[in-house]
Amino acid sequence: TEYFRAGMLAGFVLITALFSLFCLVTLRDRAFGYYAGYILSAAVVLLGNEGLTAEYLWPNAPRFTLHERSIFVSLTVGLQVLFV
Repeated sequence: TEYFRAGMLAGFVLITALFSLFCLVTLRDRAFGYYAGYILSAAVVLLGNEGLTAEYLWPNAPRFTLHERSIFVSLTVGLQVLFV
């Protein structure tokens, strides 16, 4: 059930990000790009809390996994500020 929930979250985020990128291209509004980056980085933070990013996204980079949370939380906050 943990993987199902994480898969649902990742799927929802991916669909939302693709839609936002489509709106970015068609409407040429930077806010959609900031929003897409924001939800993708927030998803990495949430999946990283479950340990799934270290398992699936970068399994051969244990040193990056140590700093992953601080990097992506900072990125999430920065993109959130740019979006608002």
